[in-house]
Amino acid sequence: MDKSKQAITIYEKIAVDYAKKFTTLTDYFVDFAKLLPSRAKILDLGCGPGLEAVWLASKEYFVIGVDYSHEMIRLAKKRTSKVIFRHGDMRRANFPSGKFDALVLSYSLIHIPKKNIASLLRKTYSWLKKEGIIYVAIQAGRSQEVFLSEPFKPDEKIFLNILSQRELIEALKDTGFSIIKQFKRKAVCKEELGYTKFVVFAKK
Repeated sequence: MDKSKQAITIYEKIAVDYAKKFTTLTDYFVDFAKLLPSRAKILDLGCGPGLEAVWLASKEYFVIGVDYSHEMIRLAKKRTSKVIFRHGDMRRANFPSGKFDALVLSYSLIHIPKKNIASLLRKTYSWLKKEGIIYVAIQAGRSQEVFLSEPFKPDEKIFLNILSQRELIEALKDTGFSIIKQFKRKAVCKEELGYTKFVVFAKK
């Protein structure tokens, strides 16, 4: 089975518990939003149950959220009608060049195999307007692809692509992005899997 698809089969089972546990915006997301222009058009890839997308829409931004999990999209749609939520594999998504002011990849690259990262980042770069910005959050550590016990369902394994901090920075730079800011913190609960939380803001 495709590794990303394997991860999604787990999310279909844990979506409700996941949405109940994670109820606050991802790290430094408010700081990221301060960089957005008025009425920005934003694409949230791997939007999950829609927490960030709904918050952005409440600030009068135009938001499209994409997730590979039917259950996550179902939960997201229940939150608001102000966001366009679509089911789909972000690796196969297609949007016009220069459509978005900003793009969000919040803990979604961690379920994309390493072999697909470069091509996905090139697509996101093309979808951004000139000076467009990207938010990326990952589980950072020693670079590896692993199958770990899912905290919400310990009897099952979930695929994770662990990127090193340097690996992510170099991938963004190789794509053409300029790094604006980067942040990191330690995990604070078992559901965060024990890896460093690494967040990067970058500009086209």
